[in-house]
Amino acid sequence: MNRLQNKLLLALACALLAAPASAQPAWKPDKSVELIVGTSPGGGQDRTARTMQRILQERKLVDVAIAVTNRAGGGGAVALAYSHQHPGDGHFLQIASPTLITNHISGKGQHNWSDFSPISILFSEAIVFAVKADSPIRTGADLIAQLKKDSGSVAISTSTAAGNQYHIASVLVGRAAGVPANRLKVVIFNSGGDAITALLGGHVQVTTASASNFIGHVKAGTLRVIAVSAPQRLAGALASVPTWREFGVDLTLDQWRLVFAPPGLSAAQVAYWDGVLNRLVKTDDWKKELQSNLWDDIYKGPADTRKFLAAEYSETKAILTEIGLAAK
Repeated sequence: MNRLQNKLLLALACALLAAPASAQPAWKPDKSVELIVGTSPGGGQDRTARTMQRILQERKLVDVAIAVTNRAGGGGAVALAYSHQHPGDGHFLQIASPTLITNHISGKGQHNWSDFSPISILFSEAIVFAVKADSPIRTGADLIAQLKKDSGSVAISTSTAAGNQYHIASVLVGRAAGVPANRLKVVIFNSGGDAITALLGGHVQVTTASASNFIGHVKAGTLRVIAVSAPQRLAGALASVPTWREFGVDLTLDQWRLVFAPPGLSAAQVAYWDGVLNRLVKTDDWKKELQSNLWDDIYKGPADTRKFLAAEYSETKAILTEIGLAAK
């Protein structure tokens, strides 16, 4: 055997020895999965999680049970800390919103999106402002006029954490009325559902949250949506609601929903959940939920989700810095 043949045999042997070590076996959960929500029941994140749970189990897209757990507190910090305590464990998933990013930028949160294993962006939805049906504030223009007249007479309830998308939207409306952020009365609750309860109880005058939170209330005639922070008017139950741009306010913000896992997931674990969620968003059940909740389909897989989050962080930091809500 000549020297060339020896080299070829040696290279083949090394390749065969290395193959088992480099190849990753397929992975799937072998015990129940916990789907974590960082808010109390009733808000947009909770609705997203329970919709996912129902469809995944009814359609048998996973072979194990899925339990939704609400770990509210600290503007989402309690849930993030809990997820972070399970590195490398693919039996934990969490639903999050831009609050994950805004809390880090504003200095209210220890964890950033890059401290976890992003799986997908499911959808986004518009942010809307609502009042009680009998409120004298009937339009977005009325709200701006009342803020100009007496900003202290308007308390705005919102959810999860100061400095998030809902808070940013409120601050931008206040700025249009000449009210600085530190003079705007914003009350933070643990979920959009809690913020709406405060409005229904007459404890605040305005609530801002994701559009899906208000559809049932609008149909029941208990609340009136006065403006939406979308580029154009929405469909369905909120089709008649003007955008903020129609009131002369340059405000277009949305609220996306992120699915992520604890840090350090293997490529096989990420691939498993990517496949599951890809099948989920293709079901007729999910498409019906998108339509009925006014959710905008912007689904992204793991790689595109990481790019999206990096861009969102940069853009959001610029906004929060401009309006004085970024950490110094």
